[in-house]
Amino acid sequence: MIVVAIFSRAISFYVAVWSIVGGITLLCADNLIYLASPWLPRNLVKIMTQEAMDKYLNFHHEEIILANDGRVWFFKPGAVRYGEDSRRLIYDELGYGNPPGYLAGLQGADVLIFGDSFVEQTELPEILRELLAPATTYALGIGGQGPPHWRWHFQRYIKSAFYRQPPKVVVLNFYSGNDFSDTKLYQLFPDVPENYKKRSVTPAWPTRRFSFFQELLSIVQKTVFSRAMG
Repeated sequence: MIVVAIFSRAISFYVAVWSIVGGITLLCADNLIYLASPWLPRNLVKIMTQEAMDKYLNFHHEEIILANDGRVWFFKPGAVRYGEDSRRLIYDELGYGNPPGYLAGLQGADVLIFGDSFVEQTELPEILRELLAPATTYALGIGGQGPPHWRWHFQRYIKSAFYRQPPKVVVLNFYSGNDFSDTKLYQLFPDVPENYKKRSVTPAWPTRRFSFFQELLSIVQKTVFSRAMG
């Protein structure tokens, strides 16, 4: 601005005025989308701040599809969502990625599969069901869960009404990419992480009343910058 003012005070004046007008306009837009977050499309709110998502979930309880028992987290029975590869995922009566009603009327699972998102969101369980038929293959995988949680998932299963016999085979799907770090983390902090617990209950209404460019900054960071870094 100083350099511009040296050569043209008129241009400097217009730049200053439009900078102020533009800043006020952006600030108003930032607060508008923050205040309106409960009524905005979810895809937009997902790239806004956590406070905006908390406000959104307070108006859309049906979109909270996670639950936890204080040790592990799983999905609510009948929950439907889309995985990273756009596959439609439906969760069974215990909250795992198996066909609803798969174990009903059967004598229990012959094969159990434990793991994280590789078990929950991929076609691995379906492939094993086809290869091992007529044996029943049941997946207990949940994304983000490390090996220390497999025991607790197994305990959930054996305490349920669907457990009728010990499994003949247990498959442990260990992914070396992040399961080492998950194992270390959950050995130190065995309880369900707070961010997982928060996703399974209605969050508290945020205390922040206004936004000072936080929403626009979050949108830019999660779209433009993330694509540039990718």
